[in-house]
Amino acid sequence: MTAQIRETADSWKDGESIDLLHEMTAMAARIAAKTMFHSLLPPHLVEAAVADIGVIMRGIYKHTLAPWLSKLPTPEEHRYRRARHRLRHTIRHAIEHHRASRTDHADLLSILLATRDGLGDNTEQGHISDEHIEEQVLTFFLAGVEPTAATIAWALHLLAQHPHIEQRLHAEVDAVLAGRRPATYEDLPRLQLTRRIVVETLRLHPPPWMSTRTAVAHTRLGSHRIPAGTVLAFSPYLMHYDPQLYPDPHTFDPDRWADRRLPPLSPTFLPFGAGARKCIGDTFALTESALALSTITARWRLQHVPGRAVRSAVSAVASPRGPRMRLLARHARPPAAPPAHAQGL
Repeated sequence: MTAQIRETADSWKDGESIDLLHEMTAMAARIAAKTMFHSLLPPHLVEAAVADIGVIMRGIYKHTLAPWLSKLPTPEEHRYRRARHRLRHTIRHAIEHHRASRTDHADLLSILLATRDGLGDNTEQGHISDEHIEEQVLTFFLAGVEPTAATIAWALHLLAQHPHIEQRLHAEVDAVLAGRRPATYEDLPRLQLTRRIVVETLRLHPPPWMSTRTAVAHTRLGSHRIPAGTVLAFSPYLMHYDPQLYPDPHTFDPDRWADRRLPPLSPTFLPFGAGARKCIGDTFALTESALALSTITARWRLQHVPGRAVRSAVSAVASPRGPRMRLLARHARPPAAPPAHAQGL
């Protein structure tokens, strides 16, 4: 994680403008691929996976709003099915390659395969099939790229709009990341403002602006009877803007979290959902966002390119569309990277 974030920051040049969401999506995809497949997924397959993820996420969004769309032979539905097939094929190939290599690559797929192969074929002991592993990896990939990329991009956009908060963040990262080194997991306890900025960004721009749940039994919500099988839709976005829960809800105020319990303990904070069906990558996403934000802002200031309006593009993930940012180097190039064993994640 640390290495991929540093690679992104190193690739930028003083004075150039970048497509912020594209840069963050590419970085998040490399991190997800490295976490799941170590180094076995070549760059061209990562790039193809990023494109397929976008198609799949749009398809999931449409199917959530109107499930009957999945039964229509539209061109968009065909693109969705082809993208899922390609991504599944990539994952299946990685599973076969991992198993054939008989090597522990210290990645997520190795852990899942070790669990499955250790249990053998005994379903009584909770057998995990290759199909189940494929589903878990697919879910992690989908959840680990677009939502996290959108969160980091929104955070950098908000900091460019609020220079007084940006200055405070610069002071924090300069104090913690002496020599502008990349942040590591061990730095997180000292990056308190960074973490609050990430959380406040998730409050203002929760990646899943709408979610659904299906009632598994007859129940009651307030005065309403909910039969089993009912699909319920709810909006974390609307909850996060409730002034009774968050005073002055439209204001970007990371300090509102200084006296609150940080997620996942706050029951009114739902960018990852809640309960048994909560996003499996919530801690991973919070960690990646904080490490990326601190490492990038230690090196760079990002300013909006004039004339480029930023809007929220609503799909399965509410992403910022349109932001081109100009890069301004804060310091000279940092010293060489520390040895791999000292880089943490």
